[in-house]
Amino acid sequence: MVLYVWALLSPWNIWLSLALLFVLLLIVVWRASATYSSTDNLDLRFRSRAVGVRDGAPASKILLDSTHSCDLSVIIPAFKEATRVPQSLKGTLLAAVDHLQEYARQNRGFSWEIIVVDDGSPDCTADSVIEWTNDLPCVENIRVVSLPRNMGKGAAVKSGMLRARGQFLLMADADGAAPISEWVKLRAFADHNSVVIGRRKSTQRKFSRLVLSLGFRLLIRLVCGIPFPDTQCGFKLFTRRSARILFSNTYIKRFAFDVEVLFLAVQAKLKCSDKEIEWTEVGGSTISSFTMFQMLKDILLMRCAYALGFWTRRKGQSINKDD
Repeated sequence: MVLYVWALLSPWNIWLSLALLFVLLLIVVWRASATYSSTDNLDLRFRSRAVGVRDGAPASKILLDSTHSCDLSVIIPAFKEATRVPQSLKGTLLAAVDHLQEYARQNRGFSWEIIVVDDGSPDCTADSVIEWTNDLPCVENIRVVSLPRNMGKGAAVKSGMLRARGQFLLMADADGAAPISEWVKLRAFADHNSVVIGRRKSTQRKFSRLVLSLGFRLLIRLVCGIPFPDTQCGFKLFTRRSARILFSNTYIKRFAFDVEVLFLAVQAKLKCSDKEIEWTEVGGSTISSFTMFQMLKDILLMRCAYALGFWTRRKGQSINKDD
C-alpha cells in the first residue's frame, strides 16, 4: 500500500517529502543532542587523604593540564560497590596497590595514584574505599571523587580523567576482570601511540555475549569507522595529552562513551593500537537489554550530531598533531 501511494507521487512531491523528512531528522537530532553536554560544572568533592588535597575539598575546578606530577594515574569508576558481594572493588584496589608498589620498587622513581570515582552511589561506596585503604602506607596515593548524583560510567571516567595527575592515564573496571598489572603490556606500546586499547580474549567469553559483541563490532565499524574489535573493554591507556583532548570533548555519559572516545581519536588521527590482555569474565554485569538499547541510541545520535554539527570539539584545541 505504501509503495502504491509512493508511486502515485510526482517527482516534485517525492523531493518535497524527502526534504521534510530531512528537516524532521534535524529537529529530532537537535532536540536530543541538546540534552547532552561536554562541559563539566558539577560540584564534585574529593574524599581522600591525598597530599595537598583536603578531605571534602572541591574537585570541580581541578582539570587536566599539560603538566604531570606522577607517572601513572589509574581511574576506577564505581557504583554501589559497598554492598556488593563479593566486594570486587576492594579486591581490585588492594591488588592494584600491591602491584604498583612492587613496580615502583623495581623501577626507581616511578610514581602513581589511584582515583576511584563514586558515580553517585546510594550506599556508602566512597566511605568504604577510604575505610579499606585508610591503613595502607600508601594511602596518600589514593583519591576518591564523589559525583553528586548517578550520571553513568562515562561521566565517572571523564571526571577522573580530567582530575588525574599522571603522565599516562589508565581506565580500569572495578570488578578487576583485567588485572592492573596488564597495564605494563599497554605501556610498551604507549611511546608510539596516544591510545592503547585492551583487547579481551574472545575464548573466555560466554557464547551469547560473543554473538552480541560480533554484531556490535560490525555496527561500530560501519557507523563510526572504528577499526578496533573491542571498543567496550574497560581497560585503556591514554597519554596525558590525548586524554585531555578526548575527554574534554565527550558528550555521552553512560556505557557508550567508549565509542565516542575512540570515534574522536580516529577523527583526530591520533595514533591508536590495541593489545590482547588477560581478562576473566566476572558475574553481576549491569548490562541489560535496556542498556543495550540506550547504547545503540547514543551511538546513532552521536554519529548524527557530529555529522550535522550539533556536537563539536571545543575551539582552540589542535588535535591534528600527534604526541
